[in-house]
Amino acid sequence: MSLAYDLLRELLLYDPILGEFRWRYNSRIAGCVDVDRNGHRRRRIKISGTSYKASNLAWLYMTTEWPALEIDHINRQGDDDCWENLREATQAEQCVNRRNWGKYPRGVSAYQQGFMARITRGGTTRYLGTFTTAEAAADAYATAAKEYGYDT
Repeated sequence: MSLAYDLLRELLLYDPILGEFRWRYNSRIAGCVDVDRNGHRRRRIKISGTSYKASNLAWLYMTTEWPALEIDHINRQGDDDCWENLREATQAEQCVNRRNWGKYPRGVSAYQQGFMARITRGGTTRYLGTFTTAEAAADAYATAAKEYGYDT
C-alpha cells in the first residue's frame, strides 16, 4: 500500500537542499541508514509500521505522486536524498550509472592478450572490439556511450 501524500506532509518535513526528513512533532531526523550486503547505503523511514526508502518519500513529497520507475541517486550515494540528486530511472539506466568495481574502466574487460570493449543497451550487448590497451578499449566504450546518450 502506498503512503498518502497528505499523511506524509502531516508527519514529515523535507529539506530538498539537505535531502533530509524531519519529524514535524519533534524536529528529529527521521529514519535510519541501512547498509545492504553489497555495501549500498539507503535511508529508510518507518511510517505506520511500513518502511519506505527516503528517496521514494522525497519524490512523493516534491511531486505529490509515487515514482513510476525506480529512484536513482545521480551521484551514486544512496543516502544522499537531495532533490537535485534524484531521478526516475529504469533498471537499465541505473546499471549505466553504477560504479565499476573491477580493475578496468566501465565496458572494458581483459581478453586473451588484450582488452575487449562492449556496451549493453536495452538488454542487448554490442561488441565494440578488442584492443591492445585498456585505454583504447575505454575510448571505444566512451564513443559508444555518447552515441547511446549515456552519462560516462
